[in-house]
Amino acid sequence: MKKRGTRKKILVVDDDWAILELLKFTFSSSGFEVALSQSAEEFREKALSEKPDAIVLDIMLGSSDGTKVYHELLEAGLSRRVPVVFLSVLAQNISTTPPQSGRTYALVAKPFDPEKLVREVARVLEG
Repeated sequence: MKKRGTRKKILVVDDDWAILELLKFTFSSSGFEVALSQSAEEFREKALSEKPDAIVLDIMLGSSDGTKVYHELLEAGLSRRVPVVFLSVLAQNISTTPPQSGRTYALVAKPFDPEKLVREVARVLEG
């Protein structure tokens, strides 16, 4: 997943530490640089400071709605070009309408296959 000698940075946001550790290992093993966030507050901070190439975001982020936090970040200056892969145990019940017109995104149901998730992130990065 290298481009001009630079690894793509993925920001993984989930309130479950075990999922974060699994995805850190999986994405790192696939050649990505990985930043982790376990809360909405940490996501807000890292999304703007880390400048990720893509975001993997749990929709049910503790007591917060991950999609709402994501939209707040877009208003705060997060680049609209950063693709996002939403994760949710409720994926079958969520509309597949893009969260932002013209956005590159994907919706992946939990539980998920980590290797398939890596392929999905690579796909949206090519977007």
